[in-house]
Amino acid sequence: MALRRYTDPTGREWNVWDVPPKFHPRRSGLDRRALQPKEHWPERRHAGDRRVTRPLQEWVHGWICFQNDGEKWRLCPLPADWESASSDKLEKYRSYATLASRSSS
Repeated sequence: MALRRYTDPTGREWNVWDVPPKFHPRRSGLDRRALQPKEHWPERRHAGDRRVTRPLQEWVHGWICFQNDGEKWRLCPLPADWESASSDKLEKYRSYATLASRSSS
């Protein structure tokens, strides 16, 4: 995970880093019980479905996160040149990003 810092035209400092997806293709979300005959199901009592959910398709390959003291923005797909991009280009990427959170100050 690379970390970059830049200052936008208004003087605010931003930290920027890439976020790899947590989804692992091995966990497809398929119910293994459906692949076995019913007589092989062990008796189990638990609440809810504990399968891992898939992220939205656009987040599968990761994203970059922009964060300052009060805001966090996310951009996907991950731009190939973000690690070497100029501050102006990083600010342009942030302008395309989606607001993830804003702290109440």
